[in-house]
Amino acid sequence: TTGQFVDKNAGQNKVVTASSSLVGLDAGNYELSTSGQVTANISKKQITGVLTAQDKVYDGKTSAIVNGSLNGLITGDQVNLNAQGQFADKNAGSNKNVNVSGNLTGTDAGNYDLVANTSTQANISKKQITGSITAQDKVYDGTTSAIVNGSLNGLITGDQVNLNAQGQFTDKNAGSNKAVNVSGNLTGTDAANYSLQANSQTKANISKKQITGVLTAQDKVYDGTTSAIVNGSLNASDVIAGDQVSVGTTGQFVDKNAGQNKAVTASSSLVGLDAGNYELTTNGQVTANISKKQITGVLTAQDKVYDGTTNAIVNGSLNAGDVIAGDQVSVGTTGQFVDKNAGQNKVVTASSSLVGLDAGNY
Repeated sequence: TTGQFVDKNAGQNKVVTASSSLVGLDAGNYELSTSGQVTANISKKQITGVLTAQDKVYDGKTSAIVNGSLNGLITGDQVNLNAQGQFADKNAGSNKNVNVSGNLTGTDAGNYDLVANTSTQANISKKQITGSITAQDKVYDGTTSAIVNGSLNGLITGDQVNLNAQGQFTDKNAGSNKAVNVSGNLTGTDAANYSLQANSQTKANISKKQITGVLTAQDKVYDGTTSAIVNGSLNASDVIAGDQVSVGTTGQFVDKNAGQNKAVTASSSLVGLDAGNYELTTNGQVTANISKKQITGVLTAQDKVYDGTTNAIVNGSLNAGDVIAGDQVSVGTTGQFVDKNAGQNKVVTASSSLVGLDAGNY
């Protein structure tokens, strides 16, 4: 006998076209009669499939790209393996479980039974995101602390990730465009799925701290100059504890002459190791007194010949050491004898006053 299935495909009760003939020495003596139709089954061929998942970068999803290969196919058959897979969860990690499945497609797929793995492993690497860290300007406070803000670019929509940023100025002193060393780390439910790339330095300003100073000028005794001694004090609460800063002052009276509440032109500046970190505001006007200088004068009366009057000539002299060099001042005098009569050692009532351009200062 010989036979041919009507087609090659697997199936039940498939028609077989059969032919038969008698063979043997005595075959010619017989005539063969056979049944009209023959059927038989073609069972599906079992083949193995190997499913593998590709590594991926975290994308917030469990989807996996799965590749499949087949072993045991009949040469020339058109059969493909359609594979699917899902990671067990969305999070980044190594050797993560991937649930996989596959089905056969193609013209000859119906002739095969697939046996394949249902799980495999692959990696989800962390997604790299960029952070931008900036520092806020501040007023000098004696510390290097900085307030920094951070923003993130590249997050998957819906993920809960925050940038926790820290920073320190390189020194405490006031200045513009000062370097600030910054760092940051990710926090939040989904933080472990990301790798942060951020700047390590930024710039910000530390402005000078405003402080209030009070200037006072000292009263003085007339000395022929406009020089003034000006004292300066700072509001203690304005100065950062431990800072070395004080007020340096100079001053000049508007003129040299004695007087009350005389205007003093005062100038001031901050001095000390930390002076550059402050900006000084002081009171607008300073006044002080220049009191008159005490000087000593000696009065003498001239003897005279009786003239019938009490008039007396009185001479005045000043202690040279009491008068400021260059000042124009002298003594003006008048006098009267107690009576007109001749006599020895007669009392003279004398009066005196200072005269000259600078007399008002004595």
